[in-house]
Amino acid sequence: PAVSDPAVPDWTFLVRSRVADIVTVIGVAVTLDALLADPGADLSIQAEELTINGSIVLPGRSVRLNARRIVATDGSSIDVSGLNGQGWPAGFRQDGGTVGAAGLNGNPGPQGLAGGSISIYAESITGHLAASTNGGDGGRGRDGGNGAQGSIGPNGATFICPNIGQGVPGGQGGRGGDAGMGGAGGNGGDSGLCTVRLLDAPSVGAVTCTSTPGSPGPNGSNGQPGAGGHGGSGGWGSETTSGNRAVGPGCRQVAMAPNGPDGPSGSPAGAPQSGSPGNQGTTTVATTALSEIASFADISQLNMLCHRADVVYLSGQ
Repeated sequence: PAVSDPAVPDWTFLVRSRVADIVTVIGVAVTLDALLADPGADLSIQAEELTINGSIVLPGRSVRLNARRIVATDGSSIDVSGLNGQGWPAGFRQDGGTVGAAGLNGNPGPQGLAGGSISIYAESITGHLAASTNGGDGGRGRDGGNGAQGSIGPNGATFICPNIGQGVPGGQGGRGGDAGMGGAGGNGGDSGLCTVRLLDAPSVGAVTCTSTPGSPGPNGSNGQPGAGGHGGSGGWGSETTSGNRAVGPGCRQVAMAPNGPDGPSGSPAGAPQSGSPGNQGTTTVATTALSEIASFADISQLNMLCHRADVVYLSGQ
């Protein structure tokens, strides 16, 4: 609650609000933890003193911290890395649906999501804070479908007594369906921006910014080419027999003609086209001038600073 008398030394003030997809926190002494943040919204904090406690995970979101003094407790981190693309499971494919049909090419994997951004403007920071704005990895591509087996070749003509003739060999089987190509792995997500501007030079390791682009996802596996269809059956032949005086010439079946050859297999698929890694974001941890720090301060933060100065002055410090 706000206190009207500026001479009260334990004056505190904290407001948390959400408008659309932005959570705004304004306070004298603010503790940023997983309860204060909202994974479904960006985060903006204006504070006199800000304590970061634990792991803050806001995938793909924007975080802006403006404070006079920041304290990062042991193991504290802010991670706005993009989520990985949810790829296709292995074995999920669409085979050729009719005789001799080609397997369908696999769909590309989904792209990894881009990393968010972290902007920190403060007089000083103590402790150790790990900030991450990595891009998400691409998802796995869908497997290519298997080609269907080719059609059975036509059967050769058959001669049945009393028709006389040589059986005709069976026809060749149909060509198998081509293999489907595996889908390309999804592109990696772009890594985001990590900007830390301080008046006082931070100690070694006080702030680490990691901004690594996402890697492309694995390609889907190619399907298998369909086998050629079996050759058709050879036809039976018939021939005249000599018979005898009483019956005369006769007819009998003779050996069957050879079956036709199997058809050729379908063609294998070529190599899938791989996805691409994401683009590299920018990381900056550096000291800067007071004018830049002040340019990002909210009027409420300036009021808190003036009030703190009043408290210090009135207490005789």
